[in-house]
Amino acid sequence: MNFQIKNITLYKSGIGFFIGKCSKKEFVLPVNENDVDDILKSLSVDGLKSVTFSAAEGKDCIKRKIGMDIEVESAFISFSKHLIGLTIEIETDKIYKGKVLGIDFLLLDDIDDEESGVDVLIIQEKNTIQHLPISRIKRIKILDEMIQKDLDVFLELEASTRKAGVTNLSVITTKDDANIQWVAPVSAWRLSYRVQYSQEKNSTDFTGIAIVDNTTGIDWEKIKLQLVTGRPVSFKHDLHTPHYVDRPLISREETGISPLLAQAAVRSNDLRKKSEQYGLRHSKQSPKTLPTTGLSLEGRIGWDITRDVMKTVSTASQDELAATVTYQVVKPVTINRSESSLIPLFNKSMKGELCVVIRDDRIEDGMDAILFSKDLDLEKGVATVHIDDIFAGDAMIVRGTDYLAFRINQDINTIKYVEQTSKTLSVSVKKNQMYQKFSQIATYNFKFLNISDKKMPIVLEIGKLAEYKPKIKPIKETTNFYRYKFDLEPGSSEKTFTFTKIYLTSLYVRNLSEDVVKEMIKDGTLDDKNERLVLKIFANLRKIAQKENELTAIEKEIDYEYSNQERLRDNITVLQEILQAAERNSYIERLKISEKHLEDLESEVKELTQDIKKLRTKI
Repeated sequence: MNFQIKNITLYKSGIGFFIGKCSKKEFVLPVNENDVDDILKSLSVDGLKSVTFSAAEGKDCIKRKIGMDIEVESAFISFSKHLIGLTIEIETDKIYKGKVLGIDFLLLDDIDDEESGVDVLIIQEKNTIQHLPISRIKRIKILDEMIQKDLDVFLELEASTRKAGVTNLSVITTKDDANIQWVAPVSAWRLSYRVQYSQEKNSTDFTGIAIVDNTTGIDWEKIKLQLVTGRPVSFKHDLHTPHYVDRPLISREETGISPLLAQAAVRSNDLRKKSEQYGLRHSKQSPKTLPTTGLSLEGRIGWDITRDVMKTVSTASQDELAATVTYQVVKPVTINRSESSLIPLFNKSMKGELCVVIRDDRIEDGMDAILFSKDLDLEKGVATVHIDDIFAGDAMIVRGTDYLAFRINQDINTIKYVEQTSKTLSVSVKKNQMYQKFSQIATYNFKFLNISDKKMPIVLEIGKLAEYKPKIKPIKETTNFYRYKFDLEPGSSEKTFTFTKIYLTSLYVRNLSEDVVKEMIKDGTLDDKNERLVLKIFANLRKIAQKENELTAIEKEIDYEYSNQERLRDNITVLQEILQAAERNSYIERLKISEKHLEDLESEVKELTQDIKKLRTKI
């Protein structure tokens, strides 16, 4: 191979960045068939002249294009059929030059068996037809360049199928020792831990080990390796598959040309009107310039990276930028294609103590754990835990936590009781609203039984309730839990934790029933001042209700008077027509009395409306 990979950066998102060096100006880069799009999207070569590769077409499609398909079992005869009509040079016991006519089977004269004969190649040499036994042909030289190229394409196509799933990119550059770099999808590297806890020293040793897979088609020999936890944006885009753009079909003009008929002259004004009638306009458009963008490639810095057998010493340096951690392996790494490797990255020590973690949402599953002196700043990963060189269990390390739970505890039994109570703290009345202040209390009672003969450090985590505050301050508060720590003596014991929620409510006094108010007065919820305010509001509400009833009755009476006046006016009109003056005057007097009564009623309505408005203002 004419190039070698020097640096590799692997990301946890399954992306690899490769940097190599080319020893010659021409070389072949083998890539996985599914990765060609990523290579075409990201490949960069110093002094790049060309990159050629097979198009993403089916094998049968390419064979149809070159018009050649040679059978493996009878390759010579099959190939000879493609030479018909072409001039070739053939060597048997002598050299012939002519055009191929075909292949035939000739029976031998001295043998009666019809199946006994020889295959012959028939050629035309000048004006002579020659039968050349195929078994005697030593060499054929193809004189037609086109058929020679088709044969080369066919052979290359057959050779490529030998290594299925791999596409070779033929790269030509103008520089010696050119740098090459590309991005391709790879197997995401994984991180696992070995955790060793010493009870004598109360100390924990962490060994971080990366699992790296070489899923490319190239061996990684003495490369500089860098492992990054970041997740750069990367996506697939089809650049390999030939893309055909649909074009409109223009039908052929098959009609004859109509004769040109003379017409009367048309004045310019008439022509302009005709154009406007059919919506024709003439506009001048200035050409628009399209924005252009430029792309530039900047040089990249190499990394110092490594592989080594598993040791208990640090073999990688660590850089951290925000939430992204980069591990630079110190020594060169070699991983052959289709192989994986364990690569130790770092060692780290931290003080800690053994404890039992109990969470109220999994009260029956107390877990043995290591409680550390500070939060872990390690990447998420699986861990195998050993206590004094003895396997203790598996765990999952999560960044930001301060304990590592690895097995179910068998010595602590826990029962939880929760009690909810509510209490009114105060009541106040302002205008026509009553404001009440309540306290909601959640009491957690835990009963513990320690069946061992030793005092046990306990870490108790109680789930948070929305807007509840703890009465006893926890040692730590996480997103979802309050944490308490205490020692549990052998035998049974109890612990109580109280959480309180204070909240306010408001409602209109008019929406309260008198029975509720009486109950509040009876139990002392309402003090004398607020009691007087509520009773005053209730008295005003009763007055309002009474006046509203009076108002409703008067409005009904007003409606009746309007109807009565309408009847009186109808009667007066009729009596005037039949000349009944005495009766008509009587109805006129009754109409006057009704109008006076209506004025009095409307005056009462106005007075009641003002009274109701004043009462509402008071409350």
